[in-house]
Order: sequence, then structure tokens, then C-alpha cells
Amino acid sequence: MNRLFLLIYCIAFLVRVIAFVRHRKRMPGKQQVVMCTLYVLTIFVFAALQFQHAELLPVSHFLNGLSPQVKMWVDQLQ
Repeated sequence: MNRLFLLIYCIAFLVRVIAFVRHRKRMPGKQQVVMCTLYVLTIFVFAALQFQHAELLPVSHFLNGLSPQVKMWVDQLQ
């Protein structure tokens, strides 16, 4: 179901981007900048969602060393 929703959303997004490219000449400059920024951010979020389960930054060894210290600090706060 998630993939189906993503497929439908991507198709609708592509239709909107194509419509934006075709009609952007009639828009004011500031509106073009805002719309383009939102579309670029949306594309960036789509790309980020594809890698949400992958470990992009290998910080597990850092967190393993830091965990006992954080646990002691939390215990001191309580």
C-alpha cells in the first residue's frame, strides 16, 4: 500500500512539475523561486525516504562508546 501511494504521489508530483515548467513564464519571479524551491525540497525528501533504513553515517561505534556515559549521566539526573 505504501508503494502504491508513493507511485500515485510521484505521478501527481511529476504532472505538477511539468505544469510548472510549462506555465512558469506567466508567474512573477518571486513565485517562481518559491515554487522551484519547494519542488527541489520535495525531490530531496523523496530521495531521503528511499534511504531511511540504510545507515548513511556509520556512527554505531561512536554510540556504543558513548552509551554508558550517557546512561550514567541520566542516572545522575534522577
